[in-house]
Amino acid sequence: MKMTACRFHRYRLPLARPIVVGNVTSTHREGLIITLQNASGRIGCGEIAPLPGLHAENLDDIIVQLSAVKDRVTTIDWSINEPTQPSQCDEALQGLMPSVRCGLEMALMNLSANDMSNADIAICGLVTADTDACEQARRLSAAGYTTVKIKVGRTDLDRDTDTIGRIRGEVADRMQLRLDANRAWTLDEALRFCRQVGPEAIEYIEEPVADPADHKAFIREAGMPMALDETLTGIEPSELAIPDGVAAVILKPSTLGGLSRTTRWIDAAGKRGIRAVLSSCFETALAVRTYAAMAVRMGLTDIAQGLDTLKFLREDVASAPVVRNGRMSIGPFRVRHELLEEIIV
Repeated sequence: MKMTACRFHRYRLPLARPIVVGNVTSTHREGLIITLQNASGRIGCGEIAPLPGLHAENLDDIIVQLSAVKDRVTTIDWSINEPTQPSQCDEALQGLMPSVRCGLEMALMNLSANDMSNADIAICGLVTADTDACEQARRLSAAGYTTVKIKVGRTDLDRDTDTIGRIRGEVADRMQLRLDANRAWTLDEALRFCRQVGPEAIEYIEEPVADPADHKAFIREAGMPMALDETLTGIEPSELAIPDGVAAVILKPSTLGGLSRTTRWIDAAGKRGIRAVLSSCFETALAVRTYAAMAVRMGLTDIAQGLDTLKFLREDVASAPVVRNGRMSIGPFRVRHELLEEIIV
């Protein structure tokens, strides 16, 4: 299967609220849409969208390399049968930046994939930091969500403890809480937080400690399940010995380095009885739909996936999936071409 066309379009979308990642605040989300077409006329779209503060690469670096990316894509004879496990991609896309590889594999998957518009998956509601967290959790519970994610570690520890206590008092009988510390604490601080909060209704806490060398000690002493996220960035499952006691792995395909590597992480986690949670990086509905379809293919439909990020976009380049009772229906796909600017390569 050879590609007869490879086109790139750029988007710049206003955010409904700023995104703060590391020390970077973004008020717009920028990225590229790659469109592949094969000799049969089938089309597949993917998204290349490095997030400032998270990805090592940036959009300007990627745009400079688009000509080389196009040459590589259009000269390869793709013989992919299973788009979530493209065996050719490891060799053919070697050396490409993680978000670029993710976008290309996304386009290949969407070109080859069967229609999944009727499929749906459970998703985890995301509590944002700009309004009352307890009220947000109540609204998400009323909307049918059974799992909610709350950021911790961005304010003083006692305030986090109070916030989690108030939320749990409101929704603990009908929701599981996922906490995300983004490596904000020392081991002593993380253990103090866990002692104050307790494990009731806590599904897990993501990356509680700044030093990965403290993971085993945290698992041994905290009494609270732990999940890995940043620890996995850019590495293969074979390169990391996951400690016993890890409850979940949070998989961001665009930072891991694509869908094929993400698939290997899902397989490795399943063999260990560890939950796999796909997570978007505030990408558009194109990427979110693709991750939802991947969750369906990989049998993750009833594990709440981390895809509740589209509410951060004031506009979107693709039609948004419908969410009802905490489940996302993939639905029909439509691109809003008026929000895209073609880049001639």
